[in-house]
This record gives sequence, structure tokens and C-alpha cells, in this order.
Amino acid sequence: MTLKHTYPALLVIGFLFSTSLYAGGLEKGMEALEKKDYYGAKKQFGKILFKDPVGAHYGLGLVHFEKQNPFYDLDLSLRHCNSADSAYQFAIPRDIDRLKEVGIDGNAIKDLKRRIGLRAYEDLMEDPTDEQISTFLSNYKFSSKYPEVVEMRNERAFERARAADTFESYRQFIIDFPGSEHRAQADSLYALRFFEDKTSSGNVEGYKQFVKEFPANPFTDQAFDTIFNWVDRIGTFKAYKDFLLDFPENKHTDDAWKALNVIILQDYSKKRVVGMIKAMNRNPYKAELEEILDLFDRKRFVMKQDSSRVLVGVDGQAYGRPYDQIGDFHEGLAKVTKNGKSGYINKNGKVIIPLEYDDAYIFSEGLAVVEKNGKFGAIDRFGDVAIPFKYDELGNSSYGYLPFERNGTSGFLNWRGKLQFNRPFEFASDFNDGSAVVRVDGLYGAIDTAGKYTIPALYDWVEDRQGELSRVKKDGLHGLYSHGYKLTIPIIYERLGAPSEGILAFSSDGMLGYLSENGDTLIPPRYSISSENLRPYRFINGHARVHHEGKWGLIDAEGNEVLAVTYDDLEYDGYSVLTFREKNKWGFVRLNGEKLEGMFDRVTPFEQGISVIHEDGKAGLMNSLGQQLIPIEYQDLKPIQDTELIIFTEADRQGIMDRTGVVVLEAEYDRIEPLNIRFARLIKDGNDELFDLIDKGVKWSYNMQ
Repeated sequence: MTLKHTYPALLVIGFLFSTSLYAGGLEKGMEALEKKDYYGAKKQFGKILFKDPVGAHYGLGLVHFEKQNPFYDLDLSLRHCNSADSAYQFAIPRDIDRLKEVGIDGNAIKDLKRRIGLRAYEDLMEDPTDEQISTFLSNYKFSSKYPEVVEMRNERAFERARAADTFESYRQFIIDFPGSEHRAQADSLYALRFFEDKTSSGNVEGYKQFVKEFPANPFTDQAFDTIFNWVDRIGTFKAYKDFLLDFPENKHTDDAWKALNVIILQDYSKKRVVGMIKAMNRNPYKAELEEILDLFDRKRFVMKQDSSRVLVGVDGQAYGRPYDQIGDFHEGLAKVTKNGKSGYINKNGKVIIPLEYDDAYIFSEGLAVVEKNGKFGAIDRFGDVAIPFKYDELGNSSYGYLPFERNGTSGFLNWRGKLQFNRPFEFASDFNDGSAVVRVDGLYGAIDTAGKYTIPALYDWVEDRQGELSRVKKDGLHGLYSHGYKLTIPIIYERLGAPSEGILAFSSDGMLGYLSENGDTLIPPRYSISSENLRPYRFINGHARVHHEGKWGLIDAEGNEVLAVTYDDLEYDGYSVLTFREKNKWGFVRLNGEKLEGMFDRVTPFEQGISVIHEDGKAGLMNSLGQQLIPIEYQDLKPIQDTELIIFTEADRQGIMDRTGVVVLEAEYDRIEPLNIRFARLIKDGNDELFDLIDKGVKWSYNMQ
């Protein structure tokens, strides 16, 4: 045998010898374990570690697994178990068969690992500190108890987050433990505490910052509620516009757009509507504004058809359906009533606000007062309730305020229904010229739109504001207040007329005189008074009627008698020709004293250069030159204002003629009512027709339908 043949043989002999040694070492180690000789077992397994890694690591895993020995170390047991498992994956079949003879296979290794996981959980539960929990979760993910320990860890972490109760603590919990069963609760608490922290100042700017930076936060809607309530309290065009520019999409977007459009239409003008359409193209109510603009100058008339009312245009077309009542148009809408319920239509007859109210009033500054179940509220032109139905009385909006009465107390609301001025009154009037009359403790005063008194509440009566002035009454005497807390005429006069052209009539000891608005006597009291009311003595176009000893005359602002006080009666409406009476006849006199020819049973004041004159029960027409345009032969004559046409009556029937007496429409109607300079209503047998005064034809008739 040569040397080259000897070397392989030696290898085989060596291998068989080592295998024999390895088999004996593993069996000895297992026998030592059976005897609980952990030292001996550890020594035997250590000897064969490199030659029999599966068996040795498995055995060492068992050594370190058993508790009742000095080598107990689960972490080390797990490392040996994992090493045994890794080595087993590369073992050859012959080794696998041999390992099975001593009870070692893949299942045995897996079972050891399973038991290590359970033993680790038992050890943890003896002292479950955070550190031990963390170690277990790091090393024993395979343990069947791993989910329980994860939940234990999460529970403790959540308890700590709850104890801190800050948005930072919840945020950290969510970052660290995203899969926790407490995640939903943590998310909710994080959102709440974050919302509270960012808005803790209560400043609306904090809420604005919050919704801008965290739009997905569940409390964003609540933040928007706060922001919009703040905008609502301000209630201005700018406030709503800024809100929409800052937050174009949110739960209050539609409310803000409606409010913006309502404000625009409070000043109901074509210019405002056009401006709104051009300025804000994103306006969702642009179509409604365009319809309002299209209908703005359209003329509509209410015609009677049997027992119903119909809306008719200048083209003779009927719009919408018949109603029991149709009111006048205000701000593009008219009240309609059917079967006891009221709503509103536009000029096309389209129902804008359903007929669901017991009563309804005109639109004013974008609002209409309506009644429901005995209580009053207000709606906007979109039909939304702006002021709830809880008031016993509610006035129209004026200068942005609505006076109300509720349970015996009065006050003012703004157009959003918010109480203004924070104090009650016993009585509150509409605002007029920027002031409203109020009553406190039984006495009257006036306030401005800021709620400040312009006239102290000290008087028995305060007049609705007339420009800058209001008359007041105290203990039966009268004076004059300027709305600035200034008494311009002392309260010493029996009676005081309303200011007219800067002059006030007054009575003293039963005699009539005149004062300036500053209280200076312009004309001393030297005329008598024929009525309780001083209105007949007011100045018009620089002149005033005066009365003395049963006779009438005319004076100028300096007290000069323009017409001597010699007439039995004198009527003056500001024209250059006056009507006067001498005994039982009426005639005409110019300001220079020149009398026109003719005396009549009755005359009307000159308007547009003509007067209707009556004699022996008949009527004719006369111009300011004293010329009779139409002979005195008609039952009655009524000029149609701002036209050349006259309504004449014959045999209790009415027709239309011009100023020369040419008949335009035969006298076939019960009554004729001018509607404007273009149209008139013809009434016959309880029904209406629309007559064109220019085209001289009927545009619409009840029997055309």
C-alpha cells in the first residue's frame, strides 16, 4: 500500500473514531441532565459543541432553561436553542437520524423554544418592570404571551400619557405605539388637548391659526363654530368676506355666503348687486343675484280677477299663479297670501319663500318680519330664520336694528337676532334718521345707533326724529331738542309746530307766533289759532297761512303780510296761485294779490298748472291763466299726475280724456286708478284691466285669461 492510498483510509478511521466519541458525549450529557447533574451536562455538551452543534446547543439550551440550577439563564438558553435550530437546518440525514435516537429533532427544538417563551413570561410576571417588559418584547417576540405583554406595555404607556394629559404625551404615545388598542382614544384625546392648548387664550386668532395648521383635526369643526360665531357677532360685510377668503371651504361656508348676500341686499340698489356679481365670482348665489338684477327695473301690477289677484307685467303677461292677496314689491319681493298663509314671490311670480306664515310684512334691509303661531320673528330673502319666533311684537329693520317687545320688555335686535345695547326699555320705536324713541321708567328719550342717548329719557313725549331735531313735551309744555343732548328751544311753549324751513310755529297765551330752530322769536305771537294742530300754519316755500279774527291771510318769513288777512278761507300748498273763499264761493289769487276771473262752488289747488272747478254739481278744468280748458259739464274730473290726461265721470261711470276734452277711453268703468304715468287700472264689475295711457289700449284683461 502506497502512502497516497494510506491517507484517505486514515481519514475514514479518524472520522469513525470522532463520531463514536461525539455519540458518547451527547448521550452522557443527556444522562447527566436526567440526573440533574447540570454541571456535568454543561461540561459534556461543551466538549462536543464544535463537533455536534445541534445536540450540544440543544443540550446547553436545556441546561440554562432549568430553574433549579446555578446555570439558569433564559437569554442564554434561547441563544443555544436558536443555534441548535440553525445548525439543524444544515444537518445531513445520517446526523438527523442519530439525533432522533436521543429525542432531538426540529419539533423538540421548537418545543424548547416555546417553553423558553412561556418561562420568560412567568419570570416577567414575577417582577414586571418597564425594563423587564422592554427586554421581553425585544427578545421573546416568538412567545405566545407576546401580545399580552405588548398590551401590558401599551396599557402602562397610555396610563402615563393620561396622567400627563397633554397633547404632547398623547402624540408621543401615538408615535411609539401606533397599533395599540388605545389608539383611537389616544387620537381623540390628542385632538382635544391639542385644540384646547392652541385655543387656550380664547382669542379668535388662536382658533384661526388652529384650523389653518391642523385642518384634519376632529375639533376643526368646533373651531370653525367659534370663528363663525365671532364673525356673526361682528356681522359686517368685511367680516364675512374675510372669513370666506381665509376659509373658503368649511361647514359655515354657505351660511357666510348667505350672510354676505343678505348684507349686500340690505342696501337694495342695482349698483350694489352689480358690484357683488363682479367682485366675487365664486359666489354660489350668483344666479340669484343675476335674476334680481334682471328683474330690478321690471314693472309689475296687481290685477283683480274675480276673487283672486294676478301679477301682470307691462307686456300684458301674467306671472305666477293667482293669489288671494298680492302686496307691493319691496326689495324685489312681494308678500302673497293664499288660504290664510303668506309667503313671498319675485317679479317673475316665482315663489322665493314658501307660503307657511300666518302673516308677513314687507322686506326692509334684507329682512321681513313674519308671524307664526302668534309669535313674531324675521326671515332673510333666502327664507332662513334670522330672528326666532319668540317676540310679541317686532318692527321692521331700520339702520340695521329691529325694535321688539317680549313679555312686557322692549329693546333692539340686529339683523342676526342679537340683542343690542345690553339694556331693556319699556318702549322702543323704529330708528328714524338715525335715532329711536325709547321709554324708561315711564319717561321718553332718544338713542342713536350706538345706543347712546341723544335726548335724555326725561320727557312725557318725544317726537320721532326730524332731521337733527325733535320736539319734546314735559308737564304740558313743549320745547325742541337737537340730537346731541342739546335743548335748543326751552320747554316753555303751550304748543310747538314741527320745524319747516327752519321755522317753528308756536302758541303763547292762545296766540300764534314763529321761532327759529335756535329759539329766537322771528314773528311775535299776534295771530289767532283755529285748531289744536299747528301744521296748517307751517311755512311752505317761504310763506305761511295765518288766521286772525275769523279771517285768513299769507305772510313771509319776516312777518310781512303778502296777502292781507281778509279772506274767509285760504288754502296754500306752495304754488304761486292760491285758492280762497269769500262767503260760499271759491276763487284764485296770485301771490301778488291779483285775482283770477271767476268764483265757483268748489275748486282744487293748482297742480301742474290746472285746477278742477265745480259749479252746480258739475266739474270743469281751468289753467293758471284763468282759462277754462274743459267746460263745467262733467260729474267729476281727476287729473292723472304727470300726464296730460284726465279721468272724467259721467253717470257714475269713468273714462279718460285729454286736457282738450278729447275722449281717449269711453266712460264704461266703475273706477279708474292711475298706477303710474304709463298705466292705469280699469275696474269693471269687480274685475281689473290694465290700460296703457300712452298706447291707449288694454294690455291685460281678466277676460283674456
